[in-house]
Amino acid sequence: MLGIASYFVGQLLWDVQQYFHWNAFPAPADVFYLLLGPFCLIGLLQVLNAKLEGAKKIAAWIDLSTISISVIGLVLALYLSNDTDRRLPQMLAVISYPIGLLSAASVALLINLFLRLKPCWPNYLFFLAFMIEGSIWMQWNLDVLDTQIEQGQLLKNMFSVADILIGLSAMGWRAEVSDSLKQIAISRFIQRLIPVASMFISVLTIIVIFFDTVVPIAKFVALISALLIIVLAMMRQSLLLVDSERLLEADRLINEANLRYEYLANHDVLTGLPNRRLFQDRLTHAIAMANRHHYELALLFIDIDRFKDVNDSLGHIQGDMLLVELVSRLKGRLREQDTFARIGGDEFVVLMENIESKNQAAVIAQTIIDLLEAPFTLKNNQQVVVGASIGISLFPYDAENDVQLIRNADSAMYRAKESGRNNHQFYTAELTKIAHARFTLDTQLRQGIEAKQFVLFYQPIVEYDKDTKLTKVVGVEALIRWYRNGNELVMPNDFIPFAEDTGLIVPIGKWVLQQACKQLVEWDALGLSDLKLAVNISPRQFHDANFINSIESVLNESGLSANRLTLEITEGAIMEQEDMAVEILLALKALGLRIAIDDFGTGHSSLSKLRFLPLDELKIDRAFVRNIPENSDDMHIATTILAMAKGLRLHVVAEGIETEEQLAFFAHSGCEQYQGYKFSRPLPAADLPAFIQNI
Repeated sequence: MLGIASYFVGQLLWDVQQYFHWNAFPAPADVFYLLLGPFCLIGLLQVLNAKLEGAKKIAAWIDLSTISISVIGLVLALYLSNDTDRRLPQMLAVISYPIGLLSAASVALLINLFLRLKPCWPNYLFFLAFMIEGSIWMQWNLDVLDTQIEQGQLLKNMFSVADILIGLSAMGWRAEVSDSLKQIAISRFIQRLIPVASMFISVLTIIVIFFDTVVPIAKFVALISALLIIVLAMMRQSLLLVDSERLLEADRLINEANLRYEYLANHDVLTGLPNRRLFQDRLTHAIAMANRHHYELALLFIDIDRFKDVNDSLGHIQGDMLLVELVSRLKGRLREQDTFARIGGDEFVVLMENIESKNQAAVIAQTIIDLLEAPFTLKNNQQVVVGASIGISLFPYDAENDVQLIRNADSAMYRAKESGRNNHQFYTAELTKIAHARFTLDTQLRQGIEAKQFVLFYQPIVEYDKDTKLTKVVGVEALIRWYRNGNELVMPNDFIPFAEDTGLIVPIGKWVLQQACKQLVEWDALGLSDLKLAVNISPRQFHDANFINSIESVLNESGLSANRLTLEITEGAIMEQEDMAVEILLALKALGLRIAIDDFGTGHSSLSKLRFLPLDELKIDRAFVRNIPENSDDMHIATTILAMAKGLRLHVVAEGIETEEQLAFFAHSGCEQYQGYKFSRPLPAADLPAFIQNI
């Protein structure tokens, strides 16, 4: 803005000079005209300084100076004729115009490269406008000196064009950095050419000076510019040497970092032990050596007993300290050639190569167990006691390869846990049978899903009026049954936990939702349009990434109103990942669904947490119902749950009602709805309409 303002003042002064027919050169107007280039140059360099730092800024300044000086030197050498009649002030003015304007033009072009600005026409027009302005002024001043000003009408018109271009480009000029890889590559390539181009231009300048007639002052300026180019080139070379040293140092640091990363990639950060990756590599190599030299291996799979209790009660920091102390205690008692690795949170393995007998592995396992029985002292003198369940598999007796060896040691470890923990067990073929049984169940479940061997039963949910003794069915809970191979009935407790472990519960759960919603719509056609539907949602299904989408899909396919569907979710599923669970619950509520906590009282809920959960209903677990009225503690717990639910404005369903006494107790305690064998067992879908009519 200052440059354009100065130029405007210069134009006003020139008009005054023309009014008084004063054609001196240089004149006062020239002072303000000359400020256009320097002011714009300063503005561009301020942008450069703001965007670049350190060595990059210095390199940019040197390159900009180099190319600007070399271009100006060549222009002066080519443009100024050898005329000794010119006075010094006139020649200084003639030289100052190209220096100021062409420097601004050069910087205007190159700043796009150094800052890697997004290509836009105002930025390049800015460069072009200053090139035109500088060229016109040089010719105009020479014409003035040669008294040819009257023939310069074309130049006068060109001034107007150049001034308009400068104004337009200044208004639209932007310093927006480009993230285009192509743009960055082009900028880097051209930047590398700048020193070479500057030297080439300087050589041309020197040739012109010695083989053409050039004004002495122009020759002097051109020579000075050539010398400056050499000095700047030396400075740039020094920067390159510094950059080269920095690159070498960076390369050294990268090599050190790579070594560090390689170590971290193969070792546990907390304990410094080999991790699963390095252990797998050593195990593969050990088996190859055992096969070649015909010796035996033992793999000890160690799970730390009660470690989760330490984490949950004392926190993860204390848990980490325990692991570090544990590893330190065990390291010194293992053979030097053994591989001791951490492959999971509280899971460790010991690979023993070239053992003499299985008894040698048993001795090491028992040593580990004995060492861990002594209390560990943690922060604040907190003492904890843990144990170890250890499974042992032998190569080549128990396995043919690394996968089998790990799997069998893991199976033996689970047998140790089932045997009371804090002991070691060797792998046996029986464990393979158990694993095979699990594999068979997995296969049969998958076939059952594909062959549609599952059916739904529906247990009525009723309202009971203690005064009139009237019972009304208000809803049903969908309960799954599996007819394996079409005829063998398998109850939920025999396959649901396994399906949960393997993830098969997700497709099974979606099928239950689809069938139950479809069935409710079919009952609507029979006149049972007031029924509500309750469906159990497993923890694995609840936390599945596609759960919300699957619910929406089922509702859209069935046409069932969302407010007629209640999703029963266990306390554990919600409290397992509480923050994520709340987000899921809010999304379900946004769809219009009702949410119930199933088996309430057996999980992790607390009143403080329940207050902030978007719930509609609590289902009192049958564990607090079956011993009423004999057990006064259960009666007190049930009464407390009902009072709490009332305070939270939650609907309550009592599960497992089987006797008149249980019904009477809950009815007098303010319970609203009931479910249990007192009213009906789970019924096939075809039997429910008749039951409702006859109740």
